[in-house]
Amino acid sequence: MRKIYVNEGLKGLFKGFIVTNVRDIPQWAAFFTAIEQFKKFYLKNTGRKDFYPHESLMAGSFAGFSCWIISYPLDTVKTKI
Repeated sequence: MRKIYVNEGLKGLFKGFIVTNVRDIPQWAAFFTAIEQFKKFYLKNTGRKDFYPHESLMAGSFAGFSCWIISYPLDTVKTKI
């Protein structure tokens, strides 16, 4: 941090902050939307009120895939910056 501060000033410590948020906000929005929609769809079609552990894993995997589909291009841009 000291080296960055000496070379680039206070502004250098926050370099990439905005682009990281531009990546993370849609990523987490996609994740939570996907997991809630998956749970709603799955429970409606099974007629149950709760998940078994392997079904929670499946919902999380689906949501994780969805968030990375959305954020991967933005992550590439962030890394370049």
